[in-house]
Amino acid sequence: MIVSRSTRIKYVNEAGVSIELAPFSQYFLLLCDETVPNVINAEKLSFLHGEQFVSASLGAKDIYIHGYIIDPDWRRMKRTIEQAFNATISGTLYYANSGAEYRIDCMLDKAPEFTFTGKRLEFTVSLRCLFPFWRGRAVTEWVSTIVKMGHFPLVIPPEGFVFGYRADTLQSTFENRGDAATEIVVTVCADGGSVKNPSIKHVETGDEVKVFYTLNDGEYITFISRHDYNDVLINGVTSGMKYLTDETKQEFFLLEFGMNTIAYNADANASNMAVSVDYEPLYLGVP
Repeated sequence: MIVSRSTRIKYVNEAGVSIELAPFSQYFLLLCDETVPNVINAEKLSFLHGEQFVSASLGAKDIYIHGYIIDPDWRRMKRTIEQAFNATISGTLYYANSGAEYRIDCMLDKAPEFTFTGKRLEFTVSLRCLFPFWRGRAVTEWVSTIVKMGHFPLVIPPEGFVFGYRADTLQSTFENRGDAATEIVVTVCADGGSVKNPSIKHVETGDEVKVFYTLNDGEYITFISRHDYNDVLINGVTSGMKYLTDETKQEFFLLEFGMNTIAYNADANASNMAVSVDYEPLYLGVP
């Protein structure tokens, strides 16, 4: 990544201790670089030249930070660096540049190292990110149950005009502009009446998640799809995994790279569904 005047990085460890680095600040940022390997698995077959491809996946990301301090109170500032970049606990690195913001979870590969160069104390920090993607700003999209009927220019006839109506089924399209499939949280709320056995479906892949549960007016159910776990919550508290129509289903769908169409339905009163979709785009690198 390129360090410019607008670049800001902030590290916050699990204990809540933080430090911010930037060009022309107390903690002067010289360099912030990252590398991530593509791990290719292959096998050697008899009587064939080369190897047979099996699979490929990204390994852990390494981030290297280089900066310096020039201050009579350099001992206190050095201690602040050591406290923030504590090698015994993990933390989160935040990166901002030209209005864009990203974050990534990481841990120290080793304790910070310090060297004097002239009058300035230079420091280097090595971070290891087991999940190699930066997370962009969270996106929340509301799926309207109201189908608009009005068109411009609007002419209202004497017998009246229907401005819109509630749809029996919902379907929406999302563009994942990140670099990989990302986690998704879909919340279905019963608005204006009950909703029986709600479901969500990824139209392109055909993957569907459905529960045998009736939401009363004002109640909501949340479908959570993560890379490492999945869950269904009733009113944000009670686990609803036992209500899954397929109790053996351990993996929900993710928001794939590119265009995604998601459908929302119910066995009864689908028009009472109010739906919100939350996700964070994933980026392999940052500008």
